[in-house]
Amino acid sequence: MEHLLGAAWLVPELDRLVAAHPLDERLTGQLMVALYRSGRQADALARYRMTSRLLAEELGVGPGAGLREIHRGVLTGDVDLPQAARRPDRQRRTPVWRGTVSRQPGRASAEGPPPRR
Repeated sequence: MEHLLGAAWLVPELDRLVAAHPLDERLTGQLMVALYRSGRQADALARYRMTSRLLAEELGVGPGAGLREIHRGVLTGDVDLPQAARRPDRQRRTPVWRGTVSRQPGRASAEGPPPRR
């Protein structure tokens, strides 16, 4: 019961931070863990669904491994703060190349990324 009270005071601050940075999976994971440890499993699951939907709409990706691990832990009742929730996953921050930029103004090509030099 002690860990439930210890996490509750974190929820408002983490909620504010996630609202300011809704695509930050590390913050979202920390909020989900705090919600779960405060006895708010349904809210933690709702946050995952919202973030998953937002990542798909805004970036065309699903949640990273760390956030999925937290989600699985909330579902099974076995939540431990995984490595991905402690630090950002640098691979998830790499932009996806959707085509090349033509040297001619106003023209773009969908042939793929430019050759590496």
